[in-house]
Amino acid sequence: TMSAPVPWNERGLAVPVLQRLCQSPKRCVKEDYRKKTEPAREMVEVLASWLPKERTVHLTGDREYVCSTVLRVMDRRTNFTGSTPMNASLNEQVASYSGIGRPRLKGQQLPNPKTWTTNKKTKWKRIKLNLYGKQMTLLVLTRKCLWYTATGQRLVHVLVTRDPKGNYEDRAFFSTNPNANPAQLLGLADPQNGFSRGRKEPGRPKPGPQLRGSHGQKA
Repeated sequence: TMSAPVPWNERGLAVPVLQRLCQSPKRCVKEDYRKKTEPAREMVEVLASWLPKERTVHLTGDREYVCSTVLRVMDRRTNFTGSTPMNASLNEQVASYSGIGRPRLKGQQLPNPKTWTTNKKTKWKRIKLNLYGKQMTLLVLTRKCLWYTATGQRLVHVLVTRDPKGNYEDRAFFSTNPNANPAQLLGLADPQNGFSRGRKEPGRPKPGPQLRGSHGQKA
C-alpha cells in the first residue's frame, strides 16, 4: 500500500498499488516456493522504477521484512523504517581506507540497544509526540551506525525508546535514512494495528484509540 494525502484527513489514506500471490510451503512445489520477502523486494523495485529519479520512497514494514533480502538491495533513494531486535549486532562505520589489501566491511563492534538501556551513565533525551492518538512523553536514545547483518554498509539511524511511566517496554527502531529525527522515525506507530476507536459515552470526552486486549501492544 502507498500513503496518499486527502483533504478531509490530515493523516491521509493507505491505497493498494501492488500485490503478489504467496503460497505456504505445504501448498507449493518445493522448487517453486519463495519466501514473502522475495516478491516484496521485487515490488519495491517496481514501485521505485515508476517514479522520477528525484523522488524518494519511504517504506515501513513489520519484523518479517526487516532482513537482508529486502534491505541490502534497496537503492539509495529508497528508505526503510522498522523495528530492530534489542540484541542487534551494531558496528561503527568503516573509516576511509587507503592501504593495501582488502578494506574492512565494518568497523568496531558497538554495544547493542539492550546494553544502552542498562548503562547507568546513559543520558536519555525526553521528547513529546503524538502516538496512538494522544500526546505522550518518551525517553529516547539515538545513534548512527552500521547494522551489517541486515543493511550491509549502509549507515542507519537506530533509536531506543522508553516509556517513563512504564506502560510500554523498551523498544528499538531503525531507519536507513540517517537524518530522520525521532518524531519522523516513530511515525511508523500511526497505523495503530490492534486498536479500536472506542465508544462515545455520556459525560465523557470523545475517546481515542483503545487497546483490543493484548493485540495493540503486540502490534
